[in-house]
Amino acid sequence: MKEISSYSDLLFQDDSIWFSQKNETKIHYPEQGNSIFSQIEGKSFWYIHRNNVIIEIIKKHINPKSIFFEIGGGNGYVLSKIKDEGFDCVMLEPDLNGILIAQKRGINNLICSNFYDACFKNNTIPNIGIFDVLEHIEDENMFLKSLFNSLEINGKLIITVPAYNFLWSDEDNHDGHFRRYNIKNISELLIKHGFKIDYKSYFFSVLPIPIFILRTIPTFLKIKRNYSVETYQKENTIDNTFLMSLLKKIWELEISFFKKDKKIRFGGSILIVASKS
Repeated sequence: MKEISSYSDLLFQDDSIWFSQKNETKIHYPEQGNSIFSQIEGKSFWYIHRNNVIIEIIKKHINPKSIFFEIGGGNGYVLSKIKDEGFDCVMLEPDLNGILIAQKRGINNLICSNFYDACFKNNTIPNIGIFDVLEHIEDENMFLKSLFNSLEINGKLIITVPAYNFLWSDEDNHDGHFRRYNIKNISELLIKHGFKIDYKSYFFSVLPIPIFILRTIPTFLKIKRNYSVETYQKENTIDNTFLMSLLKKIWELEISFFKKDKKIRFGGSILIVASKS
């Protein structure tokens, strides 16, 4: 694997973590977000299934001998699983607390920086993953243009984003989202910036209805939401054995679709694989 410094002239290392000499870009993410989610990720049906989906897609679309960069890696929960599959990985995350948690999870190549401040060189990064990150970026066009420029020719970009504006709720406002997407508009956006769409699908096929009932409607009714760790833990775990068994079968069915390159037509999240040709 190449030295991290070869990807940017503005990175320096301090106690095994890389930092950027710039620190200018505002982050649209809850200040305590990484601390809260680090306590629920390993037990959350949502995080576990999203990880399984991402891993399956990466194994199908990414050369196992190439390097995988995750931009906005949070606590390293996703990347630690990708690393376990044998990939060389680099994580970029602006929150130092998230970086330190990722370090404890065994991720060695860590850059504490915003993507813009890291100033990666053009045509240098083989593969990029942005998992529920794009919705936090105010200027999505500039961000995607920068990602495209940073990727090598034939490099891959894997994206997950929340689906459907009709599911907008106070949760989106709290989490620093600027938008939700559908397959059509995110595909057009990527093509506009030079990407070729290799694969696209929804996932979390059964979640739009409960999201609408439990989050969108209360937002419409102006019912205040509690954003404590306990609230997130309750929403991300299911105690009912029958319901959890049913959900597990649905998630297994979704994974089987991804293994066969089939598409899911409806869901709470979107997955896109794009390439720079």
